[in-house]
Amino acid sequence: MPDILPSSEWPARIAPGTVIFVRHGQKAGGGFSADLTEKGRRDATEVGRALSDKVDFFIASPSPRTVSTAECIREGNGSDARILQEEQLAEPGLGLYTEFRPAMKSFMTRILEIVEVNRAQITVAVTHNFVVDYVAAVFGGSGESDLLCGLIVDVGLIRAAVEQL
Repeated sequence: MPDILPSSEWPARIAPGTVIFVRHGQKAGGGFSADLTEKGRRDATEVGRALSDKVDFFIASPSPRTVSTAECIREGNGSDARILQEEQLAEPGLGLYTEFRPAMKSFMTRILEIVEVNRAQITVAVTHNFVVDYVAAVFGGSGESDLLCGLIVDVGLIRAAVEQL
């Protein structure tokens, strides 16, 4: 089962067919439109440098801090991969009257669609703490979704989760 890990504990090599759900870096201020601090940018760039494999696709919530985190990871990684902004990474469909399982099935299905349409082998999905926590809950993982912590999930596990949700 995948656990939420600080980026310093991610494996040096990321297997093809993997999605890394990662929380954004340190933000400047509050609210959805907050961007990264300079420290947040440096830290995210270091995360990208630490990945020995090239990331070939990025997905980010439309929030400026998640897009900037994806840009910095991409720069540090030396990747020229596209960054797709996806609304469900900001809010995976969970509202006051929505049940967890159907919402997460829809969310995971959308992530699979994006990965498959773009033929991505190593995908970084930059999102928010509660989304990382939700994804961990689907897989029975544990850990704290602090800044730049991530959950490394094989696409096959995502497929299996969609079938079981």
